[in-house]
Amino acid sequence: MSKDVVKSVGRVFSVLELFKTHQKPLTATEVCNYLDYPKSSADALLKSLVNLGYLTPVSYTHLTLPTK
Repeated sequence: MSKDVVKSVGRVFSVLELFKTHQKPLTATEVCNYLDYPKSSADALLKSLVNLGYLTPVSYTHLTLPTK
């Protein structure tokens, strides 16, 4: 990641691009494995993106997917 990019902003776009690439719901564990993020960071990022309406949790699972 470029040093001219705010770390959290870069991570948000990396997560959104990951969903675009994989075209399927992902767990926080999968996100942190694909992007090499700490689990706590992936959890916080996904929760924030859900709260902002960019991701939707899949009922009764630990999966999230982009909001349509």
